[in-house]
Amino acid sequence: MAQGPTVPASNIVIAQTSCTETNVSWTNGNGVSRIVIASQSSTISSYPVKNTYYLASDSFGNGSTISGSEFIVYNGIGSSVTVKKLDPNQTYFFSVFEYNGSGLVFDYLNSNYPETSVKTESLSIDYRMSDNYQCETGNVT
Repeated sequence: MAQGPTVPASNIVIAQTSCTETNVSWTNGNGVSRIVIASQSSTISSYPVKNTYYLASDSFGNGSTISGSEFIVYNGIGSSVTVKKLDPNQTYFFSVFEYNGSGLVFDYLNSNYPETSVKTESLSIDYRMSDNYQCETGNVT
């Protein structure tokens, strides 16, 4: 039977955020592994369930779900993930949960977990050309 970790992950850092992806890194706690849960527009409100293994995908919305809008974007022993397929100009929340276990027995640390948020970039291009002047360049832009 797996005994749960006692030291949570900490120091979540968000870096290299673009319109559609961001890098999330953290300091590991004392779990053997950890999952990262991501949510769009609201803080994490659900917790990992004991004895449940979660499949992860670094493409937001493709991993296992904790609730309808909270997805697993990382499951492993490392300390960072680049999350892809994010929508531009949206706020995303990330939490890291330590766990121990394997097979059918998993025990998660569901207290004192770190959480942070980031807003993805928004790129907007507005281009106008006067038809009168365009003809002067032979319709070449």
